[in-house]
Amino acid sequence: MKKYTFDDWVNTEFIFEKDYDGSPIRNNSGQYLTLMSKGIMTYETLNKIQEAQTEAYKKIIDSTLQCLKTDHKRKSKQTPDLRRKLISDIEYWKKYLEKHPDVYRDIISPVMHRGMRKGAKYVTAYQYREAVIEGKSIDAFSQPTNNEIDGWDDVIHLEYPFVYEWIYCKMEVALLWLKILEEEFEYLDIENLKSLQPINKQKNKLSMREIALICYYSGIQIVDDNNDMIAAKYDYTSVTSGSKLQQWYYKILNKDYRYVLSEKERIDRNQINRLKKVIQHLSVEHKEQAEKELQTLITHFNSYYPKKF
Repeated sequence: MKKYTFDDWVNTEFIFEKDYDGSPIRNNSGQYLTLMSKGIMTYETLNKIQEAQTEAYKKIIDSTLQCLKTDHKRKSKQTPDLRRKLISDIEYWKKYLEKHPDVYRDIISPVMHRGMRKGAKYVTAYQYREAVIEGKSIDAFSQPTNNEIDGWDDVIHLEYPFVYEWIYCKMEVALLWLKILEEEFEYLDIENLKSLQPINKQKNKLSMREIALICYYSGIQIVDDNNDMIAAKYDYTSVTSGSKLQQWYYKILNKDYRYVLSEKERIDRNQINRLKKVIQHLSVEHKEQAEKELQTLITHFNSYYPKKF
C-alpha cells in the first residue's frame, strides 16, 4: 500500500483522498490523522507537513504586516493629522475584529492543533511553495480564497484555502497590527506630552483655558486618565484641577471658544491676546491651525470694531 510522503503534499497529490464519511481530505492537515489511521501516512510525514504549514503561516503573517507598515508609513507622511489618522485606523481594525467574534476568541485563547495555531493547518501546499520555497512576499488580505461549494466533484483544484479557513490568518494579522497601531498612538501621546513646556513662575502661570488650548492645538486629548498629570505639569495640583482642566478642554472643542467674536470689544481683544500667547507655547508643527484661527479672529475684529487690532 502506497504511503504518502511530504513531497506528495508539496505537489498536491492526495487532496481528494476520502475521509471515513466520504468527504475529500482537502488541505486541512487536521484531517490527515485519518490517512494515518488508514495506514497511508506516517506521523513523521504529518509532522513535517505541519512544520511546513507553520513556517509558511508565519511568513505570510510577517509579510502582510510589512505591507501594512509600508503603506502606513507612506500615508502617515501625507496626512495633515497623524493622530486623527491613528484614531481612525484603530477604530477600523477594532470593528474588523468584532465582525468575527468566534474566530477572534479562537485566536486569543488560542486554539491549537497538535501544537500548531489553528489557522496554520489550513495553509495549502501552493501557499507553502510561494511563501517558503519561492520566497514571495504574500499579503494575506489579497490572497485568493475558494468559496465553499456544494458538491466536492465541482472542485477542480484547491490551491488556496476556503474563505472560512483563511479568515484565521487575516484575524491573526489584524490583532497584531492593531497592537502596533495602539503602541504608536500611545507613543505619540507621550511625545506630545513631553513637548509641553510648563511655566513654573507664578507670575507667568498659564490659565486653564490657555493650557486646554495648547493641548488642543498639540493634538493631545485631555481625558480622565491624564487630566491630573497635565494639570500638575502646569503647577495646578488641587484635587479638582484635572477635572476643571478637562472641562475647559471640552469647551474649546467648540469653535465659539476659539475664534468666534462675542461682539464685546474687551472680551474679543482678550481672546486675540490669549491666542497669541498660546501660539508662543506651541511647537512649530502644531502652530498652523492656531495661526489660521488667530488671523480669522483679527480679520473679524478689524471689520467689526473701529479701533483696529
